[in-house]
Parts: sequence; structure tokens; C-alpha cells
Amino acid sequence: MKAISLKAVIKPGIPTLILILILFLAVWTAHLLLLPVFQESADEYGKMQWPLFYHLPALVVLTTLNSILIRRFVLRFAIIRIKSFLPVLLFLIFTTVWSGLRFDLYPHLFLTAFIIATEFFFNMFRNRKAVEHAFLTSFILSLLSLNEPIYIVLFPVIWSGYIILKSMSLRVWLASLSGLAVPWIFFNAWYWFNGIATGLSPVLEQLLYPSFFMPSSFLTLFIYGGVTGIISLIAISVILTKIFDDSVQTRKYIYILVVLLVAITLFCVFYQPFAHLFLPLIAFLVAVLLAHPFTLHKSEFFPLLFIFLILINIAYLFTQYFNLLSTWAI
Repeated sequence: MKAISLKAVIKPGIPTLILILILFLAVWTAHLLLLPVFQESADEYGKMQWPLFYHLPALVVLTTLNSILIRRFVLRFAIIRIKSFLPVLLFLIFTTVWSGLRFDLYPHLFLTAFIIATEFFFNMFRNRKAVEHAFLTSFILSLLSLNEPIYIVLFPVIWSGYIILKSMSLRVWLASLSGLAVPWIFFNAWYWFNGIATGLSPVLEQLLYPSFFMPSSFLTLFIYGGVTGIISLIAISVILTKIFDDSVQTRKYIYILVVLLVAITLFCVFYQPFAHLFLPLIAFLVAVLLAHPFTLHKSEFFPLLFIFLILINIAYLFTQYFNLLSTWAI
């Protein structure tokens, strides 16, 4: 019996690539027309007088841009030792299937900034004088956090990454702290100049009260998330088992990606009202980490695991339409 190979999706030809992109665009458009999450979001954006004619192309452009940035990121830092389309493919799958990723524009914009900032960040490897990179990394993310202050919680994780990269020093940390503070100083100064009082964001105050709850309506999502989490754990354990096959620099990058994924996942679990803001980041991190063993390990187990992952996503996709049909029947 011929062994199953993922070569067709790791390095797809032009016809296969075009077919994949058309398929994702078709499914995404079907969601737009049928699923209530789009209609509810459209009503919200309508109240803000932001025409869908502008919003939807912007969302498509950002998703395309992030896909390109992910491929560039993986190649530039040799996260995977060979060229692979799988990180982009998995990112598109998650973007299409996860309802929280389908319409909200700002998290996609933050992902764009996050990937760019991470490139500055990763270039700090063993450089305790990389104050420019530290400042720019924090400045870019802090600038985007002005609209969603909850993104500030990422900074302690980034600072732990400086330690992993052996680039932490007092001057680097102060540069990063300055990059975080500058946008907020100018933001508050503008308000004070106009006589408007400012205070601690209510969003940040909610960080003092973590909680965990799972409504019964989230059962399907909980099962899907649990299965995807188990697959991710298997992939990460294999990566860490074979980590010494990679260069020292690549190992550090992978460690940081794993730490980021664990930290953001825990944050989404205990601060569920803000989970949708981090979904693109999780999609990016999971896609890159899953693509590593799927691309590099040639055993028959990983092609089967990849097929199982695809089937799980298809099943979760159909449950959303099934729930929609049940609602219509009622």
C-alpha cells in the first residue's frame, strides 16, 4: 500500500494553489451570506456608518497580507527548514472556520502589526544592545493597543522572550518600556490638552477578575477546541523532542512561539470576553507550530493526523450550518 504524502499541499503547484484559494474564498463568501454572525456584525458596523463596501475588501486584503507575512516570517527565520505552504494553508483554514475571525477587522490588523513587530523582536538574538528593535517592537504593538488596551498583556510575554533570546539588558528593557509608554503618553496628553479627563481603562480593570465558564451553547466549540488543542499538544511535543535537529537560533524562536501560544490561550480561557481579539494570533501561532511536524516528519502518522485535523474542521464547519438550520426549523 502506497504511503500517504502531504507533498501536494506542502509544495502545491500553481493549479492546486489557485484551486485552494478559490475554495476558501467560496466558503468565506457562503458564511457571509448565510451565517448570522455576519449579519449581526454588519448591523454593528452599519451603526458606525462604516460601509460594508469598504469593510469586506479591507478584511480580504488584511487576510491576504497576513498570509503573505506568515510565509515570509517562516522562511526568513527558518522556523521550518524547507519551503512549505502548510503554515498559510492552516491559517486560511482557521480563518475560514473560526467564526470569531470572519468579520472583526481590528484583530486582523493587530496580527499584521504583531508579525511585523515579531520580526524586529526575533532580530534581537543575542544582542543586548538592540535598543532600536526593542523600542520599535513595543511602539508598534502599543500604538495598536490604544484602541484595544487589552493587548498590553502581551508585553510581559515579549519581555520573557528577550530572556530566551539572551538579549535582555537594562537598556533593552527600558527601550521596550519607552516604546510602550510613548503612544499612551501622547494619547493622554491630547485628551488633557482638550480638557478631557482620562483614567485607567475599564478593560484593564477587568484583568483583576479572571473567570472561567462554559455555556451549554459552547459545547460544540469546546469539543472542537479540545480536539484541536490535543493535536497541537502532540505537534508541539514532537517539535520539542526533535528540537536539536534545528539550529540554536531556530530553537529559541520555536520556544518563544510556544510560550506565546500557551500564554495567549490561557488568557483567552480566563478572560473569555476578550478572546475574539486574540483569535488571529492563536491562528497564526497554531498554524506555524502545526506546520513544522507536518512538513518535516515523514512518518505515516502525521499525514493521517493532518487529514484528521481537516475532517475535524469540516465537521465543525457543518455543525454551524446545522445549528442554523435547526434555528430556522424552530
